Amino acid sequence: MPEKERFELLYAEDWAPQMERAEELIREFERHFQSAPASLITAPGRSEIIGNHTDHQNGRVVAAAIDSDIMAAASPRDDGRVTVYSSGFAGFSLDISDTSVVETEAYTSAALVRGIADALRSKGLRAAGFDAVMESRVDVGSGLSSSAAFENLIVGIFSHLFNDGCVSEVDTALISRYSENNYFMKPCGLEDQLASALGGISFIDFRESLSPSYEALRTDFEHYGHSLVITNAGASHADLTDDYAAITREMYAVAGYFGRAALREVDPSDFYGALPQLRREFGDRAVLRSHHFFEEDQRPAKALDCLKNDDFDGFLALLNESGMSSSLYLQNIYPAASPASQSLGVALMYAKKLLNGRGSARVHGGGFAGTIACLVPTGDRDDFIREMNGLFGEGSARVYRIRKHGVFRLF
Repeated sequence: MPEKERFELLYAEDWAPQMERAEELIREFERHFQSAPASLITAPGRSEIIGNHTDHQNGRVVAAAIDSDIMAAASPRDDGRVTVYSSGFAGFSLDISDTSVVETEAYTSAALVRGIADALRSKGLRAAGFDAVMESRVDVGSGLSSSAAFENLIVGIFSHLFNDGCVSEVDTALISRYSENNYFMKPCGLEDQLASALGGISFIDFRESLSPSYEALRTDFEHYGHSLVITNAGASHADLTDDYAAITREMYAVAGYFGRAALREVDPSDFYGALPQLRREFGDRAVLRSHHFFEEDQRPAKALDCLKNDDFDGFLALLNESGMSSSLYLQNIYPAASPASQSLGVALMYAKKLLNGRGSARVHGGGFAGTIACLVPTGDRDDFIREMNGLFGEGSARVYRIRKHGVFRLF
């Protein structure tokens, strides 16, 4: 059975119910596979604090791992088969002896496992079969990046079962993104995977996209008398891949006009000097979204300085600026094909009304559907959650805390 000390280290005051959860997961593994698991591993979801849609343009973000995770009991096999049972998503089984792309697996968990195995082997690492039972507390479609948590967890299982835990945080994230881009077939940056892998709150700079730099922040929001409250506005992320892809496609097209691979490499003065030509060639939305990048990419570094200097009011102002820019310029508050469906806009409107100039409110993550993130003064937190739940349904709004550790082996 797992040791209490490991649970206290990871879950702090929540260690006891998490240990009960783990013991139930172990029993579930034994029911499925008639043996005890060799290891128990978890990976957290993430919250984007500031830096909306900057990572894929080699920009900067502040992001954090949160205290909702996926936990897995796992054991190695002596063949190439991976079998996974889960209460959080559909179970599946596949043979990873061949890691070629299988087109019919696109958008499935099996595709992610196959892609991760391929990436590990390309690095000279071992990826063999395993059995696992998983339980997820990172709700799918919640904007907390259940996909990144799952991907990082799979990397963690391969790392700890077959490679002595040697896969680094950055490599964990890069391997996960490779699989999501090339096997799951979803374009994404690296923010979600790296924030989950690192743990804590991190300032991350993606200028060197294959070796991003980062700085850990030794703080949390409770220190400043605020709570991170994330509200699920209820709309589904399903069928939004084209909306997400349009953002990256338009930004890359503008960067390409200047002969650059990403907007981070473009001189803003060149961009603003070419506005008439850019409007004609790419349209107004691409121009507005690129403007968002140039402004938004400056905010994470400023936010880092604010936290280092205990200027929390300045930090909150930057978060609110970020949220306004996402609404006006990035335009990821509602799907272009469904202008009547604006639950995120309603959530932001009501959150700002409740906060009445205090705290902050902004779209969370990819946008178009899902969640908003608010920093709420702790004294107002319970009333805020009650009001948001009254609008969007019980359990829609809840407090999330920063998790200090990323992928973590409990035993």
